[in-house]
Amino acid sequence: MEADSTTNAALALCYANAICTFKKTGFNSPYFNILCEESGLFYALENLYSALNRCGNKTNWLRHNGTVVACMNPGGERPSPGAYNEVWVAAQYGAFC
Repeated sequence: MEADSTTNAALALCYANAICTFKKTGFNSPYFNILCEESGLFYALENLYSALNRCGNKTNWLRHNGTVVACMNPGGERPSPGAYNEVWVAAQYGAFC
C-alpha cells in the first residue's frame, strides 16, 4: 500500500536519529521527536497513536499512564499500537525488547 501525501509529509518531519511520535495512526499528524541521544520519560499532553524509532541502536517503550503499550527496537515502526501518552527511552545503547 502506498502512503498518501499527508503521510509522506508527516514522515518527512521524522528525521534520522530520532524517535518520532504522531497524533494519529499511520504516521499522520506529527507531535514531537526525541533525539536518540536523549533518555528517560517523555510525556505527551494528549494521547498519541503511532510512532517510529529511527535510532540505530536504541530501544524505547510506548506507555499509557505507566502501562507499556508497545516496545520498539531500533528501526521499529508502530503504525497503530493503541493510545499512548508516554515514551520511555533507554539510557544505554544496545538494549532490545
